[in-house]
Amino acid sequence: MECSHGLGHGLLARLAYQLGDALTACDYLTAEDARGECRDGVFMENVVHGMGATIISVGDDALSAHHHMMQMDSTNGRREYFRKQDLAFPCDSVAAVYRSSCWSYQPLAVIRLTGADFEKTLHTCDVAPGDGASTCYRGFGKQSTAWYNDRAAAIVKTCQTATAPHAADCLAGAVEAYVDFAWTPDRAIEFCRRVPTAEKLGCYGEVGARMGLIRTDTVSLTSDCHNVEAPYVAACMRRGTEVQSRSAHM
Repeated sequence: MECSHGLGHGLLARLAYQLGDALTACDYLTAEDARGECRDGVFMENVVHGMGATIISVGDDALSAHHHMMQMDSTNGRREYFRKQDLAFPCDSVAAVYRSSCWSYQPLAVIRLTGADFEKTLHTCDVAPGDGASTCYRGFGKQSTAWYNDRAAAIVKTCQTATAPHAADCLAGAVEAYVDFAWTPDRAIEFCRRVPTAEKLGCYGEVGARMGLIRTDTVSLTSDCHNVEAPYVAACMRRGTEVQSRSAHM
């Protein structure tokens, strides 16, 4: 999947940052998951090129070599990457099949366009149609680990202000970032210990799901999940084994 994601980055650059052309190229991949990862790569590259790599958070360190100036003016041959007057752009201008991937990275643009207005950035996700709202809130949660300098209490507090039922998506994004940082569950588990009781089941379930992508055997997954709070071990294992099962049948 990392290969497909990287392909998305490369396609957009190779095709002169024309979103439509790059997304159409991703559609030629035969596997649905590969197409999704390719689209994610396209939209991440669009943010990197349009906004500058310093806004990219955990798991995207390979992009730190990119330092492009923000380009928002379509005059003089430059295309519009984002619009201050339309915080949903370009997600509201692409075909429906691509919108979820686009919204995953839109918080990275909105946080800059709003002058680091966290509340406005968070609730911009509410205008996303369908599952775009979930992926947007998840993207906000992932990036918030950098925005808040790993201050778990601040991340949790902000995620709790998400429009229902998306607090869980926001928290899941933070879990994803913490797991992807070192491909271990330790930081994510520590984070989940700090979330309200009502959100712990989903939080620890997400730990299991992320580790299920990394671990290929039940023994390792079991070891990971037995480090979570006792009432949530089963949720961690259930999500983890579900992911492992799906991966085995791909």
